[in-house]
Amino acid sequence: MEKHRLYMLNPWQDADGQGPFYCPDCGVVEGFLAYSPQVRGLIEIITVDYQRPRPLVVEALGAENQGSPVLVLGEGCDL
Repeated sequence: MEKHRLYMLNPWQDADGQGPFYCPDCGVVEGFLAYSPQVRGLIEIITVDYQRPRPLVVEALGAENQGSPVLVLGEGCDL
């Protein structure tokens, strides 16, 4: 089975001299993963930059679905 992939935004990024920016939703997910290391071990976490397009997310889900955090379930997942 392919591992699940979680796309998260890089925390505290500056962009064009503005910022730092952060994603509150990604922070909540990071907090959950800190309390649940067994879950963290089941997924591949991929961090992407704030600026769009986000090539890794586009490759997985298409240009219209670049929001983060987003979980892509691995093949054969029975959820």
